[in-house]
Amino acid sequence: MTASDAGQLYLRRALEQMPRSISLQDREPLSKTYGCIDRTYWAWKFVDSPGTRYQEGVYPLAFVYAVDDGGQGYRGNAKVLEWIEAGMDYWASLQHRDGSFDEAYPYERSLAATSFSGFYVGEALRLVEDAISPETRERTRQALIRAGNWLVRNDETHGFLSNHLAVAAAALVHMAQISGCDRFLDRAHYFLGRIRSHQSKEGWYDEYDGADPGYQTHGTFYLARCWQLTGDADLLASLGESAEFLRHFIHPDGTLGGEYGSRSTQFAYPAGYEILAGASAAARWIARRMAEAIAERRVAALETMDAQNFYPLLNNYLFAATAAVARDDAGEATEPEAVQRERLEFPDAGLIKITRPAYELIVGASKGGV
Repeated sequence: MTASDAGQLYLRRALEQMPRSISLQDREPLSKTYGCIDRTYWAWKFVDSPGTRYQEGVYPLAFVYAVDDGGQGYRGNAKVLEWIEAGMDYWASLQHRDGSFDEAYPYERSLAATSFSGFYVGEALRLVEDAISPETRERTRQALIRAGNWLVRNDETHGFLSNHLAVAAAALVHMAQISGCDRFLDRAHYFLGRIRSHQSKEGWYDEYDGADPGYQTHGTFYLARCWQLTGDADLLASLGESAEFLRHFIHPDGTLGGEYGSRSTQFAYPAGYEILAGASAAARWIARRMAEAIAERRVAALETMDAQNFYPLLNNYLFAATAAVARDDAGEATEPEAVQRERLEFPDAGLIKITRPAYELIVGASKGGV
């Protein structure tokens, strides 16, 4: 599969989900919750407060409005622009006075909700900044700056999750570019430094004190986006090491991860590896294998994704499509030699991989021998 083919695959799969995505938003201008994308809250009323992270759905709207709608009539559509503005305005309305946002419960003040939603709203603003109304543009910019100020003052302490810190760094890069404030960029480097300080010498990024291939694909995207926006050479070296680790856990059928990982995830986020494909042979090989597995519907993908991960994966496919179509296919994506060894051990991760002609065995010793 060529990079262009992969790009078209990701775009096609993402656009198939746009009707579902649009249906999740309250699009009635007279509604008190106009712009809310948490349908369980505004339609079913099963929960007492809206989930901020569903507002990440403004990014796919911005993408199809400004970049590529696959001929479905979204591009340049005034109605879609209204929905984008409503989504941004509603996101800003959920912000606490200190700049934070909630994810799971009221007054939570969540680093994850502030970072993830801030990152995707920031990315959406990059696409439609000149098209939206001055009022929405300024309201969104100010909300992003307040979120940046909160991220400068706060950290995540309940556990070490590299993907959360990675998106915090990526969101802060946007906030720095929007505001011109160097302290946001300094804080982004602080989060990146924490991630690297916890990165195992085996290459993997820490997720709740262990290696988790699924979440590594997620966190890699935000780190790769940071590299795209900043050109950080040290970050690129770190990402290369992480890809060298992950390639050992792409299974023969193209799936990855599972219960041997620290978080037992099997989802595959391809965008980070499409972004890195020109700089890392391991990332290029992973990107090809992921695309093939997604094409054959062998991985946890958009059509099977739960509501909480739907928008991160939908958005990831759109970034993957952009990166894959833009890159050159130069270089063979051959299977790395190390993958073919009969026995590989990763003591820090508590993982052993044994390859035989008839089977491949991965043992999660750190999880009791699964």
